Amino acid sequence: MSGSAAYWHVIFAVLALVFGIGIFTTRRGTPGHRRLGYCYVVSMGVTNAGALSLYARTGQFGPFHVAALISLATLVAGAVPAILRRPRGAWLAVHWEFMSWSFVGLLAAAIAEASFRIPGVAYWPSIVAGTILVFLGGGVWIYSSRGAMRRFITARSEMTREP
Repeated sequence: MSGSAAYWHVIFAVLALVFGIGIFTTRRGTPGHRRLGYCYVVSMGVTNAGALSLYARTGQFGPFHVAALISLATLVAGAVPAILRRPRGAWLAVHWEFMSWSFVGLLAAAIAEASFRIPGVAYWPSIVAGTILVFLGGGVWIYSSRGAMRRFITARSEMTREP
């Protein structure tokens, strides 16, 4: 990846962080939430495409490329149900779960990227420790939010039912 392409990768990763924070701090299901969601998906798509083209460190496919593929998988698994409204009756829960994990993965990547740049911090231990801590915290957040998400889905489905 050329130097300018690396800058675009970083810019879109930061944009995805901003859009992701916006998504999780705005009311769900609103036009603003949807717009932020589309911006997040595009930003993450560009970010992951950039990550998949980075070969400067080792010159070969490596663990960060695997992480980018997993990130793309969670992104697609979260976006497609919202766009298609499928599976019927469960798309919202599937969308929320995968998009939540997509954002946690983005946070883990940001922490990993920042942590190994701290002077005197070992490369792999900082990346592994930071990633594990973010995924553990994210998992606790997702697990503890499932009840609220179920209540939201139930309330939303009751509001949209035809008499």
